[in-house]
Amino acid sequence: MIVVFGAIAVDQVCVLDRLPKPDETLYVDRMNPVSGGKGATQAVAAARAGARVALAGAVGRDEAAAIALRGPEEAGVETAWVARTAGHTGWVSLLRDPKGQVQIVHALGANAMARAEQIPDTALGPDTTLIVQLELPVAETASLVRRARRLGTRIVVNVNPARVVATDALTAADVVVVGEGIAGWLAEHLGTGVSAASLRAALGVSVVRSVGVSGLEYASDGAIGRIPSRKVKVVDETGAQDCLVAVIAAGLDYGLSLEAAARRANVAAALCCERLGGQPAMPLAAEIEAAMASGDE
Repeated sequence: MIVVFGAIAVDQVCVLDRLPKPDETLYVDRMNPVSGGKGATQAVAAARAGARVALAGAVGRDEAAAIALRGPEEAGVETAWVARTAGHTGWVSLLRDPKGQVQIVHALGANAMARAEQIPDTALGPDTTLIVQLELPVAETASLVRRARRLGTRIVVNVNPARVVATDALTAADVVVVGEGIAGWLAEHLGTGVSAASLRAALGVSVVRSVGVSGLEYASDGAIGRIPSRKVKVVDETGAQDCLVAVIAAGLDYGLSLEAAARRANVAAALCCERLGGQPAMPLAAEIEAAMASGDE
């Protein structure tokens, strides 16, 4: 089983001919609110990839909560550990231009009230894979990672966004997944090189680093390699990193090696890029397997 501790939000996505300049106002006909937040999106991606998934986080007692939870619930994600708080449900405003450049503002709202204690000890252990990111309060995330480590849980930490977290919360992970941009920040923070191998040497845990159009690289105990990106017509890269993280975790939870899980996730993320949107773009397990069977990885 996969347990995701992460942000839950409503995404307001707007596609513009160009992004606004400082102090400039641009007008659109409408903006469509949809389920979002890194935690919720990764939960949806893992569930659509075939895993049993539970989501923990926080939403408000407002109408937006139903929108934020619609995607996970439709994907079959268990939401019993999602707290309903007095704060407003998180909102993400995302502006995108035709070239794929984005501007994002995240009003955390209720996400700031998420607590590690929402996940009971009985949900953690050798049969569980925990996914965390760094959008929620980092002290709570670090506390959960430490407890999960003591209980023998498999832990996947997605270093995103670039926020300082206690180093032992990273060294307690089984796998750290980082994007190309944030890898540079993390490497500087750790005083090491930017490659997956260098980050692994500094942290002592397995590392997967996405490298944009070049694919991804991984480094684990005795295995270092690079997986080229799958050739696709890119429509929207917004959810690709969340898809990569979730499908890696789903593969590990299923019993795959890190390399095999990363290969499957690399294909899934490429499929995600062919579609518009975040959660709706996450591929189903059958789609991932069909793409892999085609041999065009």
